[in-house]
Amino acid sequence: MLGILKRYIKRLILLRELIAVYFSDCYQYAKYSATFNTELNQSRRKARIIRLCHGIEKGLSLPAPRPGFGRSKVIELMRLTSEYGKAHGPDDVYSVACETINEYCEFNSHHGWNDSQIDALLEKLTDTISLVENRLGQSAGIIELSRDHIQAEVGKSYSQLVRSRHSVRQFSGEPVSMDVIENATALAIRAPSVCNRQCWKVHLFQDTNVCQRLLNIQQGGKGFEHLVTTILVVAADLNVFWPVRERRQPYIDGGMFGMSLVTALHSFGLGTCCMNLALTPRRERRFRQEANISPNQALIFMIAVGHLPERFIVAASPRWSLESYIVRHDNS
Repeated sequence: MLGILKRYIKRLILLRELIAVYFSDCYQYAKYSATFNTELNQSRRKARIIRLCHGIEKGLSLPAPRPGFGRSKVIELMRLTSEYGKAHGPDDVYSVACETINEYCEFNSHHGWNDSQIDALLEKLTDTISLVENRLGQSAGIIELSRDHIQAEVGKSYSQLVRSRHSVRQFSGEPVSMDVIENATALAIRAPSVCNRQCWKVHLFQDTNVCQRLLNIQQGGKGFEHLVTTILVVAADLNVFWPVRERRQPYIDGGMFGMSLVTALHSFGLGTCCMNLALTPRRERRFRQEANISPNQALIFMIAVGHLPERFIVAASPRWSLESYIVRHDNS
C-alpha cells in the first residue's frame, strides 16, 4: 500500500512539474510572439513582409500561376512596405519586398492583367524602388533552373550542395524509387540525437489518392498538389524522451534529422518541398487517421518529393546578411 502511495505521489510531482514548464512556455510565447502583441515594431513588420513576399514567390513558382493571384496579399505587402520604408528606411527587407512586387507586376503585365488599385500603389513606390539596390546580391521573386544545373551542383562541394537546394513545386511525374528513399534515409540517420536515442520515423506515402488527401488536410499544396506522388512525414517517437525538461527534444532531434533527410534527397537529384504540420487539434486528428500515425509520435513536418523536370521555376527566398544571424558575446 505504501509503495502504491509513493508511486502516486511521484506521478503527481511529475505532473505538477509538467504543468509548470508548459505554463512557462505558454507565458513566454504569449508575451513575446506576435500572437497578442499586434503593435508593429520593426521585427514584426519585417516578419509580416517576409511572409507576404514568400506567398507571392510561391505563387509565381507554381506550374501555372493565375494572372492576378493573391491580389489582396500584394496590396497588403505594398502598404506594409511603404510603412516600413517610412519608419525604418530602405534596407535588405525593403529591397527584397520592392523586387518581389516588381516581379509580380511584371508577370501580370506580361499576361495582360492590370489592376488600377495596384497600379496606383505601385506608382507611389516607383521612385523609391528605382533607387533601391538589392544589397544582398541575391535575386528576389523567382529563379529559373534546369535539372542539368542541379545535378552538376550537387556533385561538387558541400557548400555548393547546400547553396543549390531550393523548395521545388514542379515535378516531372517520374516515380521515386524505394532505393533512393532508403539511400537518403541511410544518410539522414547520421544526424545527431540526444543520448543516441534515435527517435526518428519516416512515413512514406506513394499512393496518389492518399497523397492528395494528406495535402488537402495540410492545406499547403494549392497549385501543385496534382504533381505530388511521394510524401514523407517525419515524426519522433515520444516514448524515448524523459523527464519533463526534454519536452522540446522530439522537435529538435526530429528537425535535425528532417533537414539531413532533405539535404540527402537533394544530393540524389530529387526535388523537395518542406511543408509544415502546424495543425489545429481537430485537423491533426484527421491527418493522423488518414496517415495511420499513432499519437505517441510527434509530427515534425511533411516533405513533398519528386524528380525534377528539365526546366523549372523556384522561389528565390533570399537570405539576409550574416550580421542578422550571428550574435557575438565576446568583448572583441
